[in-house]
Amino acid sequence: GVPGARHAVLNGDRTEVDDALSMPAMKSFALNAPAQLWWRHGATHPLGDEFTGAQDILTHTLDEQTVLSLTADVPPSLLKQMLLTGTHNEVIEQVAEWRNQGLRYAVLGNLSTLQPSLCRGVAASLSFTRILRQLRKL
Repeated sequence: GVPGARHAVLNGDRTEVDDALSMPAMKSFALNAPAQLWWRHGATHPLGDEFTGAQDILTHTLDEQTVLSLTADVPPSLLKQMLLTGTHNEVIEQVAEWRNQGLRYAVLGNLSTLQPSLCRGVAASLSFTRILRQLRKL
């Protein structure tokens, strides 16, 4: 189906995006995905085959080391499917494609600030603002 909400990870170039997606904070976001999505990327969800998504997470049972262990082997392709990722233009193109497939209302959040580089996070936040302005024109 056409997604109705996504989080964005964006930077100046594809290498920076891939670097950001390899960070533990980004990889931990993959725990929110259902087991079926993990299967599509050749992996097993670390919280079990019956895991249906974020609503199944019991946060009080997950400490930092557990999350790091659970997300050590997140397939990059899984994150790229779950999240809007890429440069400014790539994100705009992806949302335009979803619009053409029926998306009428998108809720976007900027996850780019979760990377350890303050400079890249700030730059991505500025780009995210530009993206939001352009998306209003789609």
